Amino acid sequence: MTYAQVSNLEENQEAVRIIQRLKTLEPEATCEDDFVLWDRAKDFLVFDRFGNQWIDFTSGIFVANTGHSHPRVKTAIQARLDRGHLFNYLYATEDKLRFIELLLELTPQKFNQVVLYATGSETNECALKLSRIHGQKINPHKVGIIGFEDAFHGKTLGSLMIGGKPKDKVWMPWHDPAIYHLPYPDYRRGIDETNGASFFKESIAALEAKGVKSESIAAVFMEPYQGWSACFFPKSYVQALASWAKRNQVLVIFDEVQSGFGRTGMWFAYEHFGVEADLVCCGKGISSSLPLSAVLGPREILNHAGVTSTHTGNVLSVAAGIGNLEVLHDEKLVERSNRLGAILLERLEKLQRKYPERIKFISSRGLLAGIHFGNKESNDLDVKTCSEIVRRCIASGLLLIKTNIGTIKIGPPLTIAQDALEEGLDILEEAVDVVLARSK
Repeated sequence: MTYAQVSNLEENQEAVRIIQRLKTLEPEATCEDDFVLWDRAKDFLVFDRFGNQWIDFTSGIFVANTGHSHPRVKTAIQARLDRGHLFNYLYATEDKLRFIELLLELTPQKFNQVVLYATGSETNECALKLSRIHGQKINPHKVGIIGFEDAFHGKTLGSLMIGGKPKDKVWMPWHDPAIYHLPYPDYRRGIDETNGASFFKESIAALEAKGVKSESIAAVFMEPYQGWSACFFPKSYVQALASWAKRNQVLVIFDEVQSGFGRTGMWFAYEHFGVEADLVCCGKGISSSLPLSAVLGPREILNHAGVTSTHTGNVLSVAAGIGNLEVLHDEKLVERSNRLGAILLERLEKLQRKYPERIKFISSRGLLAGIHFGNKESNDLDVKTCSEIVRRCIASGLLLIKTNIGTIKIGPPLTIAQDALEEGLDILEEAVDVVLARSK
């Protein structure tokens, strides 16, 4: 069976007209592609209304972990619609209790509270506030926050400050002087499992040499899978960080917005590191559909006034979340992610062996992977080549995210059929063959 079915997109003038019109009415960055006009999506396939269909290797943007429009998620939402209930603010509902209980079943025993939001950015804003409140209880001056270069935690003010992309902050007249950024431990710096721990110690020593004392740090924010870098942290690095944090009463906060809910073959990606979390920020795959996010943690950190939102626990989103978590559990999608992830990794490593001078690095766990394309002579990422590969894949029926930084990120729904996964990887390999042949 062939899943990808796409005719010449550039000749579809109606789709192009609609997309171009939309681009004039929205800011530039809000439209992902010039030719794909979504009409509907089901499981691991995306359709337009002109007869084209794509294998989705994006899950939207790592949202549809249980697939697009899963029947049980749709039924859960529809049941609430039929009951005539769309909004509840902070008032209690049985669904909210059920959902929070399901979330806490996935987390360490010390986690016993949850606060719900709509977006990942909100969860990181909340965690920033909570970590400083908690730190000041220990010491009034314990307000420092550590983030990482190239990190992304959202697009609100606090989350941008924690993030590590300087170009996203040029408009800010003021930068929080107690937010610091450590260098990211990736292959371009020569960091792997063998030297991750020593690199962390060197980074902390360099920070302290600037006058920043470890005891002044309230929290470290880290993405187990750093989205912008398309890389997983080395386990040895994270374990060294966690030991340092425990000695200095520093909270370790994992941003699992992209990597949570089975995406990496574990419920949460930080579990791969064998360390404990103090707070977990999550979203996207939490509902596989409607806007929903959460901060998970212990009562002594979370239980503060002023951390709620207008749409805290929106009744439709929570209904979708319940259906989603039940599907993840009942259909054993975490285990499926792990099994199919082994196939994905094997194919990507084979592709890297084919082009060792151009594919500089593969980072993959479960159904979440990053491919780093570089120039032959250096470790500089090759943005143009990556964008050409993505465009060719889309034209051939495979939906990929154009990162514009020289990487390709892969994250299909955890429900994807194995033959669809392999067909998508065939399309990717063919696109790489063609584009790299042109660039010789």
